[in-house]
Amino acid sequence: MVFLTSPSPEKIHALANRAKHLIAISETPSYPVLKEIVEAKIAAETRKFISTPEVSAQHLDYTRGLLRGMQVVLDVIERGPKEFEQAMRMAQMEE
Repeated sequence: MVFLTSPSPEKIHALANRAKHLIAISETPSYPVLKEIVEAKIAAETRKFISTPEVSAQHLDYTRGLLRGMQVVLDVIERGPKEFEQAMRMAQMEE
């Protein structure tokens, strides 16, 4: 049996605050520069990995983690507006 509980007002406030910070990062003029650098590194690592004829399981795991980690940085920042919308919906449900 699953019980759904609504988040506390403090949790909603914390989510909204976090989302505002992520939005602020994505709206700075520096973010496109960061995004370009990270995407170029992802592309370079992918090309390097694909061009390697034989890859050990350890190297495969390392590269997968590296690529996923770099992508997560971008995803978290770009998810800011959605997180803010979610926090606002949760706050409206509390009222």
